[in-house]
Amino acid sequence: MSPESTAGQRDLMHVGSYLVTFDEAGADIEHRSTRARYRVQAATASNAVAFMQHHKRLIFAMMSNNPGELQAFSIQPHTEGRTA
Repeated sequence: MSPESTAGQRDLMHVGSYLVTFDEAGADIEHRSTRARYRVQAATASNAVAFMQHHKRLIFAMMSNNPGELQAFSIQPHTEGRTA
């Protein structure tokens, strides 16, 4: 895991094959090769330190590359023409 921050950019952290980016409302998680996306909508996921303190189960799932543990946080890709 490597927390990183650059002035003018969103905070981010690498965990295994995942990239985690943070904003005030939570964290976006993306698998680097499959591009599967997940969202944790919680104040406890708004920065790397809080994420590591409060979401250990997710971190261990990302480190072991176990997407099944992340499935509850999955974001479905938008498909063209879909109304519901």
